[in-house]
Amino acid sequence: MKDNPHEGAPGAATELQLGNVRVASSVIESIARHEIEQVDGVVGLADSEGGSLLDRMGRKKSSGKGVTVRFDDLDHIYIDVSVIVEYGAFIPTVAQQVQEAVLTGIHRMTHANISQININVSGIHFPKGQPPRKDDSDNGGGPTEGKVTE
Repeated sequence: MKDNPHEGAPGAATELQLGNVRVASSVIESIARHEIEQVDGVVGLADSEGGSLLDRMGRKKSSGKGVTVRFDDLDHIYIDVSVIVEYGAFIPTVAQQVQEAVLTGIHRMTHANISQININVSGIHFPKGQPPRKDDSDNGGGPTEGKVTE
């Protein structure tokens, strides 16, 4: 395994009898995005400014934004997620389901040590023909953070 192009690169590490396996942060991000897209109430991922990454046909689309993965010195993984939630969905439940889906998906594929999954609800998606009411708050707001441990 000396020819590993990711050797020394940040990522989730697993020690095997024959050597080490490192999972790149982009792989962790891809798994997380896939799992997030399966959660009811999530319309799509958002960039850091709350902009939609949905394509214009209404399908969920991932383009590398919406999920940020960080590692500490012990290879613990910290994940920040920015989502757009469907109008009418109960945000705390959707956020918890996103955390659980991301944790389960990443653990199932990598057995990585996830320390924290933070959810930032960056926007609300209103169905066509249903404009926001005047008493609805804006689409922004502070993040809903939660700690998920194995």
